[in-house]
Amino acid sequence: MSRTITGASMLALAVALAASGQPARANGNDTGEQERAQGEQIVVTGRRAEGFSATDQQTATKTPLDLQETPQAVSVITRELLDARFLRDQSAALEQAAGVTVSGGPGPFAGRPGRFAQRIIFRGVTLDGEAGTREDGFAVRSDRYSPDLAVYERIEAVKGPASVLYGQGEAGGFLNRVRKLPTDVPNYEVSALGGSFGVLRAEADLGGGLTEGISGRVVAAYEQGDSFVDEVESNVFVIAPSVNARLGDTTNLLVHFSYQRDRHVPNPGTPLIEVDGEFVRPDLPFRQFNAVAPDVDLNGNDVYVATAQLDQEVGDDWLATLRLNYNNIDSRSFEDRYGFAYLDGGDTFIYSSVDNSAAETLSGELRIGGKIGVFSEEDHLLIGADGVIDREDRQFSYNYLGIGNFRNADFGTFPALRPEEIQDNLRDTLFDRRALGLYAQTILSPAQGLKVIVGGRVDFYEQSLEDNLTGDILSEQSGSAFTGRVGAVYEITDSINAYGTIAQSFIPTTARDVNDNILAPVEGLIYEVGAKGEWLDGRLTLTASLFRLDRDNVPIPDPGNPRFNISAGTQRNQGLELELNGEPVPGWNLSVAATALDAEYIEQDDPNFGNRPRFTTPWQASFFSTYEVQDGPLKGLGFGGGLFTIGERAVLDNNDARAAGHTRVDATLFYNGFENIELGVFVRNLFDARYIESPIFDVRLSQLGAPASVLFRIKTRL
Repeated sequence: MSRTITGASMLALAVALAASGQPARANGNDTGEQERAQGEQIVVTGRRAEGFSATDQQTATKTPLDLQETPQAVSVITRELLDARFLRDQSAALEQAAGVTVSGGPGPFAGRPGRFAQRIIFRGVTLDGEAGTREDGFAVRSDRYSPDLAVYERIEAVKGPASVLYGQGEAGGFLNRVRKLPTDVPNYEVSALGGSFGVLRAEADLGGGLTEGISGRVVAAYEQGDSFVDEVESNVFVIAPSVNARLGDTTNLLVHFSYQRDRHVPNPGTPLIEVDGEFVRPDLPFRQFNAVAPDVDLNGNDVYVATAQLDQEVGDDWLATLRLNYNNIDSRSFEDRYGFAYLDGGDTFIYSSVDNSAAETLSGELRIGGKIGVFSEEDHLLIGADGVIDREDRQFSYNYLGIGNFRNADFGTFPALRPEEIQDNLRDTLFDRRALGLYAQTILSPAQGLKVIVGGRVDFYEQSLEDNLTGDILSEQSGSAFTGRVGAVYEITDSINAYGTIAQSFIPTTARDVNDNILAPVEGLIYEVGAKGEWLDGRLTLTASLFRLDRDNVPIPDPGNPRFNISAGTQRNQGLELELNGEPVPGWNLSVAATALDAEYIEQDDPNFGNRPRFTTPWQASFFSTYEVQDGPLKGLGFGGGLFTIGERAVLDNNDARAAGHTRVDATLFYNGFENIELGVFVRNLFDARYIESPIFDVRLSQLGAPASVLFRIKTRL
């Protein structure tokens, strides 16, 4: 089972506790992943090939636990599924997770975003940009850059509140990207990819034993390309080395680092217009770039992430773990004379804007856990402490230049401004957040076939917003919160488990009212029941979940001044999710995910009463499958395809505005019959559909889906 130790953060030096009680040795298989075996030693090992289905998780419970025994829905997007779909883009990867939608950012072949970041939505709840996305359990800001997927072994989408183990977080859940880790077994893999719109990519994954007790790995990738939108271009470089050292029989040290650099001409997007009560794209050239292209070096990100983990066996059945993380994101955005909103006759407001941010986070966790034997030998106790110091220095400004026209594409008739000349509406702020949490969790087996998880946590936090121009403190907030969780799983048959859970969440918000006061924290409560099935010796898995979550104090635009916010009344989201993954017969892999969601504001005195929350959709479904011939003269030949469909999406909180849904079909053909060489081709949007990939900033901008696009790949193992 894989081991991800997720972290929250800490006030000065980070502290946390690990549960599973095992010492340290090393092993190796195909790819690196940390594993703990019950009652044995710590294992840092390569994960076996999973196909499209995973059997275990660690993110939801901070303890290695089979997915079938986890009392909540967890979607695991495996490395094999990412590779089968030729994915380099996180938003496209999340299409295979039930209950998860993405809005705001461009999709594949559409370039990189500008000032409007990608938003990830779990069960109708937009994840927080600071705590909603994690790497190996530590929060990494998702609102500033798009991660390259080369360095990750899997992506785990944990549905439902995680505040008991992780502190501040939304009721919808959180996303955890699990990085590739060292393996003792030599692994040398190189691939090249190219295709539509000038996409060229090289990738390397190299690792193995370095010396006795020490193993290493380095993953690197470089990609450059244009877009189906004129003028848009981007180039990305990422490198991620890691080292694992066994410091004796009972101690293990893991260190890994990653750096990502991207430079791009951002995709400014296309406005939407209302036609018969639905918002659609206007009749503009599909490739039109609705701005003046800035220099490629004026937009980009530099992202540094460093993590160290020390595991120490305490006795035979207990393990203490200390984890520290530092991440730094330097982000620069300059958009030159772009159109914003579609007016009569195609007129539009023309702006230039700058949005720069320097953010750094120091976090850590100390935890200890192991067997307690209350009812059975598998009973576990986990106790931990964690904390975070998070700071963001941000400068945002924009200049209004006048009226232009989309149909004439005359954005360049206004004088050019250098980034430093854009000073109107300037906001220069320093946001500072500090938090400390203490938690405990127990996993008990009080009866045959029954597993119960009970946890509780207390958080202490303080945050402030300072005006860098005047030195004034614009707002301050501090407080504490208790959150709890109770869950149970019962084995109905050898193949089917039923589960239920009740959990709380809380998250302080950075939203401000017209007086620049930070609003009250958002609080959540979820009820979830479901069933999990596993057949064919674990090769086929099913998860069906039914949930209802309520959120209070959700920030919504102030009806009197939409630039600021007020706290809404209760938002209720309830729905049904279904996932089917696996390899029913040798060579045939499939992944199916479907979601039905009903979400609305339910308090009658709320200005949004009866409305659907922004970015939610009533339904979404995806299917992807491949088949590889197993014997005979065609052995190694494979083919497959997929379908993704989504309903209309809410684009405003305060009215009934909807953006049109869409359906897209993909196809793939590959050949693995050569020794150590794989060849493949992937076609995205096979039937060349024209659709809205994601709405942005109400209806004044949106990102369009790419037309039919092709990628070719060759991969070799040395």
